[in-house]
Formats: sequence, C-alpha cells, structure tokens
Amino acid sequence: MHGLLFAPSSIGVGLGLGFGLTNAWSASRHRRLSWLKEFWRRVGPVGGETSFRSVIPDTLGWTRNQVHQEHVTFFMKPLHHDPQTGHVLLLVRYPAGSINPGHRHRVGHGMYVLQGQLVTHQGTFERGAFVWFPPHETMMHGAGPDEELVAIFMTDASLDTRYVSTAPG
Repeated sequence: MHGLLFAPSSIGVGLGLGFGLTNAWSASRHRRLSWLKEFWRRVGPVGGETSFRSVIPDTLGWTRNQVHQEHVTFFMKPLHHDPQTGHVLLLVRYPAGSINPGHRHRVGHGMYVLQGQLVTHQGTFERGAFVWFPPHETMMHGAGPDEELVAIFMTDASLDTRYVSTAPG
C-alpha cells in the first residue's frame, strides 16, 4: 500500500456516504455536504488539485462512516477527490461480517479488493478482483465472515444511498 500514486483522473470513489440528492435526504443535503467538506479539509489539500500528487495510505487514519451507521459500519481513508469532476477515490475497510444491506445508488461505483473477500448480491470475490456496481441496481456488499475487507472504492461525489426493504436482485 505504500506508494499508491494518484494523478487527477476520471476515476473516483463513493461509499454510500449519502452526499447526493434523494427525496428523503434533500432536507439534510447541506448538513451532509458540510460534513464532506470538513472530512476533506481534515485529510489534506483538495481544492483544485491539478498536478501530480502521492498518497501514502498508512499515514492516514481510518474514519468511520458518518451516515447510515444504523445499517452498516465501515471505515475509510480518502485518497483523491477532483472537485472539478466530482470523482472520489477512497480506501475502505469493512470489519469481518459487516454487510451493507440491500440498497441502490443513482450512479455506479467500483471496488477493487486488496484484502479479504468482497461478499455481494452477485457472489463472493477474492483479492485482486474488481467489481463494478451499476447505477439503480439493488445491491448488497461487505466483508466475508472470517476477515475484514479492504478495498479501493471509486465513484462520483454525487453518490447517494437509498436502502430498500426487499432482498437484492
């Protein structure tokens, strides 16, 4: 993980942070955007990154998800945010057995498994797998029962999360 290098690109990450617009969340949009701005302010320079930069994830602390804690627990380390495109790249960690239950997003997101198993509604994926979750699909994902999951998570900053009461599929 040392020496992960990221230049501004069209790759981004989202973790269901809930900072996009949904009908149920539109009233709290300002609160969510304020938290996101504070999160990025604390972890380093973000605004207008237009040149090469390097991030050493081991020097960053893990931050627990601030929204949807009633559904899932995961931790994250910000790697890159492009304020012009909205693309976000995060390192995420789900404790063993922690699963984000049935939910949907307006935009797609991807996960590249670095450690553990990624359990999803479409099967289980091992280290080295890249999994893309398309927009509007009911999905679930998280860590296998025996080991925490560490993955690179990418999406657009407009990622929203809407939990569903039915089983994924």
